[in-house]
Amino acid sequence: MEVDPWIAPKVNRNDESVLFVGCERGKLDVVKHLLVNHSWLLMLELDAPTISLHAAASGGHTACSKGHLEITRELLRLDPDLTSLQDNDGRTPLHWAAMKGRVNIIDEILSVSLQSAEMRTEHGETVLHLGVKNNQYEAVKYLTETPNISQLLNTPDSDGNTIFHLATAEKLTTLS
Repeated sequence: MEVDPWIAPKVNRNDESVLFVGCERGKLDVVKHLLVNHSWLLMLELDAPTISLHAAASGGHTACSKGHLEITRELLRLDPDLTSLQDNDGRTPLHWAAMKGRVNIIDEILSVSLQSAEMRTEHGETVLHLGVKNNQYEAVKYLTETPNISQLLNTPDSDGNTIFHLATAEKLTTLS
């Protein structure tokens, strides 16, 4: 497959790069080709409105989780600092994985950067807040059983809510 080096970094009307779309759709072969032959594309991620690892972590639609896990691994292998990239709302790839309940992706990201769990959104939300808000019980359970993350249990967001406030408001009884 030959990719014009001037086409690869261009974005579509939704501000999505080829790398982003490949990650979102779980196209491991396309992503690997781009990363091997055009590794400089990762440098563009720093200024991109859409971040490829976010797409891989959230796994848009119902695409194969296995494909997204492999893409996440490949991206993190090339640049572990991608775990700290935040979107316009301050969400990281770990936040997206928690919001979507992708425990395998959460595990992969934490294996590269346990510190990424401490990052907060623009509203002061932790990865646990986002998991609870999105009713992702398995993700929240996994996170609370992960060493050093349980310290976030009583951390309030910008509105003063801990995950227990949110769980009570959402009637998420399985959290206890």
